[in-house]
Amino acid sequence: MRASILLLLSSIALAQSCSYDNTTCWPTTTKWNALDQTVKGNLISVLPAGAVCYFGEHYDKAKCDTYHKGFSLDLFRESQIGAMQYINWESCGHEQCTLVPYTSYFPFTFGKCSQGGLPRYALNATSEHDIAAAIQFSTEHRIPLNIKNSGHDFLGRSTSPDSLTIWTHHMKNIEYHETFQPDECDLVPPMKAMTLGAGIKWIEAYAAADKYNVTIIGGAQAGVGAVGGWLQGGGHGILTPAFGMGVDQVVQFKVVLADGTFITVNKCQHPDLFWALRGGGGGTFGVVTEATVKVYPPIDIQAFHINVFVLSPGALKNLLAEYTRHSERWIMEGWGGYFYYYGYRVQLLMGNPLLTKEEAKESLKPFVEYLNTKKWSYYKKLMVFETFHGFHDLFIKVMNNAPELVGISGRIASRLVPRSNFATDKSRSKLVNAIIRGISHTRPLSFFVPTQMLMVTSPRVTDTEGETSVHPTFRDSVWHVVYTTGWIKGYPESVKSYLSKEVTKAIQYVRDITPGSGAYFNEADVLEPNWQSSFWGKSNYERLSKIKKDYDPTNVFNCWKCVGWKEDMIVTDDKYRCYQY
Repeated sequence: MRASILLLLSSIALAQSCSYDNTTCWPTTTKWNALDQTVKGNLISVLPAGAVCYFGEHYDKAKCDTYHKGFSLDLFRESQIGAMQYINWESCGHEQCTLVPYTSYFPFTFGKCSQGGLPRYALNATSEHDIAAAIQFSTEHRIPLNIKNSGHDFLGRSTSPDSLTIWTHHMKNIEYHETFQPDECDLVPPMKAMTLGAGIKWIEAYAAADKYNVTIIGGAQAGVGAVGGWLQGGGHGILTPAFGMGVDQVVQFKVVLADGTFITVNKCQHPDLFWALRGGGGGTFGVVTEATVKVYPPIDIQAFHINVFVLSPGALKNLLAEYTRHSERWIMEGWGGYFYYYGYRVQLLMGNPLLTKEEAKESLKPFVEYLNTKKWSYYKKLMVFETFHGFHDLFIKVMNNAPELVGISGRIASRLVPRSNFATDKSRSKLVNAIIRGISHTRPLSFFVPTQMLMVTSPRVTDTEGETSVHPTFRDSVWHVVYTTGWIKGYPESVKSYLSKEVTKAIQYVRDITPGSGAYFNEADVLEPNWQSSFWGKSNYERLSKIKKDYDPTNVFNCWKCVGWKEDMIVTDDKYRCYQY
């Protein structure tokens, strides 16, 4: 992608950002040391996490063994400033310093460990003052700036080469409020709430909510940050159909702006920015240091979990047709769920906090009967119906037992599927056919990452007042469809390019039958066409652009296909030189 543009525009210099090898603008060691003193020793010279496994000055057998053992674990990877969850974002073409997962330990005795797509320096953020100092330094020296907590980023927005990262990972404050009212804001009535620091991940937030006997609305993966990209991009999970999206829960942000000022953002203070941060995307408007979200009383969750092997030709299509037939009714009853297809088996988890046990079983009865009468089509390894007392109980016992697949290179593409596609037999048939055609582009080469049909949208909890900036289609969709592909270190460049193009082709079938819909900003195709409308809708994007110019007029915070990003930046800004496919 980028190479073809460069061929046409080879005369354009990559000058917007300063590169490490440009001695005319790259700060001297003395200047970096001065920044380190300003931030009280919290500046990190970033070393790729895999460097300890390459023979050379950084080789360390014990550290290499530790890194190799944690290589495919998201909670380990998110603790490393020199790692991303998906290693294609650690790389920059052939420049990389990664390992091959799922192999026995051995030190690399060949190849070169390069910085790749990782930053040169990172601020271990502990205060608003330090964050402001890092922003000022970045602006003064034209150093690309990133904001990162855990590195769960499918589009590489929290890293870039020759850059400075604001690493919020250690901002771990959690506070429960029996009664909370946003600062200087009588428009919002008091409520129970929790304040989460920018470094809090969901497994920590869920444990805290359980401690205080309340329910917090969050995501599916333990290591995903609760306050960063997940929240600011919209935020979905299994409880979204019943309680709304992540952005529906926020009542207040604390933010460091591009000019270094530290502000409180809520419905009364900077209400335009409050709207923008509730769906406009992370890494765009400022550095969020904490967010306060409303919480709910403890809940019981009725859960249905199946793991079936697809045995006969056409069985997947028939199973999808049955799942499609019930999906709109289910989501309006409060069911959220994850349908994963791995090429030979289907894993389905559904949860509902609104129905009683008897009501939930009655709701699922037609689907269960279908599975039980098709014994020659499906081998049921698992089919369990269970009541969980509290979301934390479900998360620890079921959801967290299937760790996220990381330590690989990943590419995804997604689409929101509106209710109109579920309205008739004909429209449902077209949807199933589109899904199956898309799957043909990602199987069998991507056997270890699933195709996903997710009931994590919000048609029950609407936003009639327009208080959030997520794409309006999120409020009128039943499914969030995600195609995935992946590869490991050692795949030829031609295969990586092929796989990336195939996942884009796969989602196009769904795009074709969902005109006017969109894609989820956090889980979208790197090559998403018409991305401004696809991520937010035209009117939302126009409003977001104005707010962006008001609060960040010089585009200090910019990232791939975020508000304020321009297509020509891929050739005019060296920050984006690692976007290969």
